[in-house]
Amino acid sequence: MHSTPTGKTLSVGVALLLTGILVALLMGASGNTLAANEISGRPVRILSGERLILLGNDGHRYLIKLAGIAVHPPDQRWGAAAKRQLESLIMGHSLIVRYTSVLAGGELLGFLYHGGADINIRLLQAGLAQFAPHGISGDKARRYAEAEQKARQASLGAWGEGSRRTTPGYRTIPGGPLFRIEK
Repeated sequence: MHSTPTGKTLSVGVALLLTGILVALLMGASGNTLAANEISGRPVRILSGERLILLGNDGHRYLIKLAGIAVHPPDQRWGAAAKRQLESLIMGHSLIVRYTSVLAGGELLGFLYHGGADINIRLLQAGLAQFAPHGISGDKARRYAEAEQKARQASLGAWGEGSRRTTPGYRTIPGGPLFRIEK
């Protein structure tokens, strides 16, 4: 006795086939050799010192939240400095995002890299971000905590505010060196 597939069996089979094709296209049919939890692309807009919109090489736009750090809102002094620093580090460059989870609204929580450099830790090293343990663990968490501690000890960025002696005739610009004020 020979059986023929039912409509339901065909529908399930077609759905599985289409899902497989979609996964293959998303995972590298374009020659992209990234891991399943990586996206490559270019930043199109910096929203804050820890959030950006990335235009992926696949043509999709992704909302990215940098893992392991927290910054002031962009309308506050050091938040604006963190946003400017992030812009200067990544705008116009190809990036890789290694994301650890998908947050509410589809936002990707992850680590941002340019040329192999960890951009998240660069903000900690500049004193423009604080270590935040969400989405990070192990050796990376230790390195991030150490980067913040070194920035604090060196009174860099926000960690120098209020504790740094100011020289008369000079002022500190957020995210920058001391500048002489001409009178």
